[in-house]
Amino acid sequence: MKLRFVQSFAVWSKALSLAGLVLAAGACGDDEEGAPKSDFIYESDERTVTFINLSKGATAYHWDFGDGETSTEENPVHEYPAFGVYTAYLTATGPGGETLSLPDEMILAKSSDVVIDGNFDDWADIPVSTELAEGSITKVKVDYDGLKLYFYVEGTSDLQGFFDLYLNVDNDFSTAFNTGDWQNGIGAEYLIEGDFANDHDAGLFGYDYSSGNNDTFAWLVAADIGSGFLLASDVKVIDGGKAIEFSMMRSTLVGLSPSGFTYGIHDLLNWGSVGSAPVAGAGNVTQFVDLTK
Repeated sequence: MKLRFVQSFAVWSKALSLAGLVLAAGACGDDEEGAPKSDFIYESDERTVTFINLSKGATAYHWDFGDGETSTEENPVHEYPAFGVYTAYLTATGPGGETLSLPDEMILAKSSDVVIDGNFDDWADIPVSTELAEGSITKVKVDYDGLKLYFYVEGTSDLQGFFDLYLNVDNDFSTAFNTGDWQNGIGAEYLIEGDFANDHDAGLFGYDYSSGNNDTFAWLVAADIGSGFLLASDVKVIDGGKAIEFSMMRSTLVGLSPSGFTYGIHDLLNWGSVGSAPVAGAGNVTQFVDLTK
């Protein structure tokens, strides 16, 4: 729990969890004697959010759900039109005046059954993200929830599990790193690089914009190995080859678009690519992952 101060109000921003767990937001203001306290928590079930009013000293309420809809109910239930990031506000009015809660972002996303444990059965019903792969990589699957992004990489018996994974989180191909490995480049704000298979982890690097040229391979450490940003399984032998799964924390990827992101991945051996997805080359583009479905 973190304490924030805005103007004269002391604000407690409570912990956030997703997919049916209690999410906390809001604020309380009590510097002026008799002023109401505006406070609430919320529970989400995918796109349906139940708001629980914890305000004190108030007799009327006005909710702004952050999607253009409002309510004056005390404890409204609201269904959002799509998965994404929303900011809700509550104005509490009472004899002592009115108090507007401070915003906290809500990430509304579907739930995921994926557990990073080396058992790949939970990927069976998740569609393939791309089979436009080459070399040691044969297919990639991607899943997500409000907390994490999940990847499943399947390959031949030569799959190494030492990856360079490029992420374009704002889907702007004109900025950040534009490797020529794929058509239109990649515009990657982030590079995740490391021995996923043996370390069960990897480092996160953000693009160094001071390089002055988005063709320059220049990165700054954003999250070290051991930070908890990434968790990977062992590379496991499966029918016809090998596979690995891993997850990463969405919150660490600053600027991640609610609509989705674009990725390209290389499997490395002695720092040379032995597999890619999508297929590297001028005729292929990087893969978009829709986070609104």
